[in-house]
Amino acid sequence: LDLPERPERCSVLWEAVAEAVGTEEGYEVVGDFDEASKEDVCTVHDPAYYDKVLACDQSAIMDTANEVQTPISPTTPTAALVAVSCCLTVLHMLLSNKVSRGFCIVRPPGHHALPSAGMGFCIFNNIAIAAAVALKQYPDVRKVLVFDWDVHHGNGIQEAFYESCEVLYVSVHVSCGGRFYPGTGRVNETGKGKGEGFNLNIPWREEGVTDEEMQLAFGGVVLPVVREYAPDVVLVSAGFDAGEGDPLGMCHVTPGCFRWMTLQLLALGKPVLVALEGGYSTSTVTACALSVLEALRTYEHLVPRPVDAGWLEESGGKVTRSCALSLLVDVARMHLKYWSSLETTLPILERHEARARAEENVTLMLERRRMFESR
Repeated sequence: LDLPERPERCSVLWEAVAEAVGTEEGYEVVGDFDEASKEDVCTVHDPAYYDKVLACDQSAIMDTANEVQTPISPTTPTAALVAVSCCLTVLHMLLSNKVSRGFCIVRPPGHHALPSAGMGFCIFNNIAIAAAVALKQYPDVRKVLVFDWDVHHGNGIQEAFYESCEVLYVSVHVSCGGRFYPGTGRVNETGKGKGEGFNLNIPWREEGVTDEEMQLAFGGVVLPVVREYAPDVVLVSAGFDAGEGDPLGMCHVTPGCFRWMTLQLLALGKPVLVALEGGYSTSTVTACALSVLEALRTYEHLVPRPVDAGWLEESGGKVTRSCALSLLVDVARMHLKYWSSLETTLPILERHEARARAEENVTLMLERRRMFESR
């Protein structure tokens, strides 16, 4: 099968990271990991599904949900278990205070993997397992933030913690009204039971997302909620398929924007683990990942401007698409009953939405006049 999820996604990036870090003091590049244990994997996945994956042969396809894009080869179970192990190794290093932040270059990705099924190139849910293990093994970890900036919604992470208040799952992804894979992640999917309010989706209504839109979503909705939640550890599902040049994402987010979001997360002052998810242009993945790595390595020298009301007013003025602003307003309104911090940002977002709609109406009127006069 000729699929975009291929080994070069990691091998090219690995070489670039090794060259960038080199023997730099204070940083460690680790490349050998044991396989994750069944006990750890099954903090999220059903034991029967774990056994099914390990029993798969070359012809098997994980098609529990008619999924045809998750082929299994003889080495897939090992690769999937090593990917989980990499994330858990870095997690343990973070939570034992050996390091303060880490980047995991892993494949297969994980955020689509459901407890009992593989989906979207994902076998085991690397970040979800890391979150579950952190909560299970570290008494001081009571609240975990999982921030997912992959262009596709992380339906597997959402399902794993949909009824939990111990994990705040935030996903910024393209939806196009549910037509964009995997079709989940709507605004009103806010959690259930004890987890109500702890699932926050920002599903873009159109492709072509820009830096300005992504930063406004982060600064106007995500960051206020995250600060109020006050997580003990931060896990990032770092897909780079929203990056400029990705053949699947069709968006325009630059490496600098991913670096900026990483810096803002680091400013929370908590351990940060970043794990690779999607991204199907090797040049885009490499550029964006190196930018995130730069933030992780040199945070103390790159502290960004604080995100406050003044920043929000200025940044909101840079967003021109009313469809983007109306989405952020809808998300803020939906979650206002859960997070009082949105009381400050919502009015600002509403003003910018009204401004953008007015500008679009003027533009439409001028276009109609030109068409009429050209007849």
